[in-house]
Amino acid sequence: MNNPLISRTSSMCMPRAALRRHLQSQRGFALMEIILMLVIIGIIGTNTILLQRNSWKSTGSSNRMLIAGQMIERQIESLRMKVAADPGNNFPPNDSQFTENGIILQWQVLSAGKIGGGPDILSDHIRRCDLTASWGKGKNDTLVVSTFLAKNF
Repeated sequence: MNNPLISRTSSMCMPRAALRRHLQSQRGFALMEIILMLVIIGIIGTNTILLQRNSWKSTGSSNRMLIAGQMIERQIESLRMKVAADPGNNFPPNDSQFTENGIILQWQVLSAGKIGGGPDILSDHIRRCDLTASWGKGKNDTLVVSTFLAKNF
């Protein structure tokens, strides 16, 4: 009587004791098993979503740093080209700042001071330029670059 091919109508014709044995031999999922499975799937799904979110945040931060580096590079070239075009009037460049794509770029031109730990450079033809790009309030949301500008290349 444990034949799985027995139809529903034939199982209704079985005596009660045989029907009870037949139903008890059937395997299925208990309610606790189903709830436990849903909890495990929920935990795995939540962890997957959190991992993806952290990945997106890291990618966004890397993109901002890349854009900030490109802005600094363009500004250094712009300052050098401006000085090269008319060294008498454009050297030393003025301190300034601007905002592009949510990134604030500011630069400050200072005396050259010491280069590589050597003696102070008192020449009027060399200046140190500190460029700072910032795009947020976190400790890793700022990129600082120092370079030197010369009046005559």
